[in-house]
Amino acid sequence: MSDSSWQQAVLREIGVSGRRRQRLDAAPHRPAEASWGAEAPPRPAPERQPSAARTAVIRVVHEVFSRSLAAGVTR
Repeated sequence: MSDSSWQQAVLREIGVSGRRRQRLDAAPHRPAEASWGAEAPPRPAPERQPSAARTAVIRVVHEVFSRSLAAGVTR
Protein backbone atom coordinates (compact mmCIF):
# COMPACT_ATOMS: atom_id res chain seq x y z
CA MET A 1 0.00 0.00 0.00
CA SER A 2 1.53 3.29 -1.06
CA ASP A 3 1.70 6.30 1.25
CA SER A 4 -1.18 8.08 -0.42
CA SER A 5 -3.34 4.93 -0.44
CA TRP A 6 -3.30 4.43 3.30
CA GLN A 7 -3.74 8.16 3.88
CA GLN A 8 -6.79 8.19 1.64
CA ALA A 9 -8.16 5.10 3.40
CA VAL A 10 -7.81 6.79 6.77
CA LEU A 11 -9.43 9.98 5.50
CA ARG A 12 -12.36 7.98 4.08
CA GLU A 13 -12.71 6.15 7.39
CA ILE A 14 -12.99 9.39 9.38
CA GLY A 15 -15.47 10.85 6.91
CA VAL A 16 -13.38 13.21 4.80
CA SER A 17 -14.05 13.49 1.08
CA GLY A 18 -11.31 12.79 -1.43
CA ARG A 19 -10.35 15.99 -3.22
CA ARG A 20 -11.31 18.92 -1.06
CA ARG A 21 -10.59 17.29 2.28
CA GLN A 22 -13.84 18.48 3.82
CA ARG A 23 -15.76 16.44 6.34
CA LEU A 24 -18.79 14.91 4.69
CA ASP A 25 -21.02 15.78 7.63
CA ALA A 26 -19.58 19.26 8.20
CA ALA A 27 -21.87 22.18 8.95
CA PRO A 28 -21.99 25.04 6.45
CA HIS A 29 -19.11 27.46 6.71
CA ARG A 30 -19.69 30.35 9.09
CA PRO A 31 -17.29 32.79 10.72
CA ALA A 32 -15.81 31.49 13.92
CA GLU A 33 -16.71 33.26 17.11
CA ALA A 34 -13.73 34.99 18.63
CA SER A 35 -13.94 33.42 22.05
CA TRP A 36 -10.29 32.32 22.11
CA GLY A 37 -7.01 32.96 20.34
CA ALA A 38 -5.69 36.17 18.83
CA GLU A 39 -9.15 37.34 17.75
CA ALA A 40 -10.64 37.10 21.25
CA PRO A 41 -11.29 40.25 23.24
CA PRO A 42 -8.98 40.69 26.23
CA ARG A 43 -10.23 39.25 29.49
CA PRO A 44 -9.29 40.64 32.88
CA ALA A 45 -6.77 38.57 34.79
CA PRO A 46 -8.15 37.05 37.98
CA GLU A 47 -6.87 38.82 41.06
CA ARG A 48 -4.91 36.59 43.38
CA GLN A 49 -4.96 37.19 47.07
CA PRO A 50 -1.50 36.84 48.65
CA SER A 51 -1.11 33.84 50.91
CA ALA A 52 -0.84 34.30 54.66
CA ALA A 53 2.82 33.24 54.60
CA ARG A 54 3.67 35.78 51.89
CA THR A 55 1.85 38.53 53.78
CA ALA A 56 3.78 37.65 56.95
CA VAL A 57 7.13 37.75 55.13
CA ILE A 58 6.29 41.11 53.57
CA ARG A 59 5.40 42.52 57.00
CA VAL A 60 8.69 41.31 58.51
CA VAL A 61 10.76 42.68 55.62
CA HIS A 62 8.92 45.99 55.80
CA GLU A 63 9.49 46.21 59.57
CA VAL A 64 13.22 45.39 59.27
CA PHE A 65 13.63 47.87 56.41
CA SER A 66 11.80 50.59 58.33
CA ARG A 67 13.94 50.03 61.42
CA SER A 68 17.11 50.12 59.32
CA LEU A 69 16.09 53.43 57.73
CA ALA A 70 15.19 54.89 61.12
CA ALA A 71 18.59 53.87 62.49
CA GLY A 72 20.37 55.42 59.50
CA VAL A 73 21.70 52.16 58.09
CA THR A 74 22.36 52.52 54.38
CA ARG A 75 24.02 49.16 53.70
